[in-house]
Amino acid sequence: MSQFNHIDINTIWDNSFFEQGEYLADKEIERFRQFCILFYWYFFNLILNTLNVKLTRSCQENRN
Repeated sequence: MSQFNHIDINTIWDNSFFEQGEYLADKEIERFRQFCILFYWYFFNLILNTLNVKLTRSCQENRN
């Protein structure tokens, strides 16, 4: 029974985790992907905000 548990633990470990280097590289890729998403989201909102301000100003000028 203890031998079965030992094999089972190794199988779970092999299936759940990469080797240390690959696992760290995978985390770096994920971190980079999240950074890119945040970066583009920031600039997307910046552009939308700029357009919104310009539209609001032009509407106010047309009203006056």
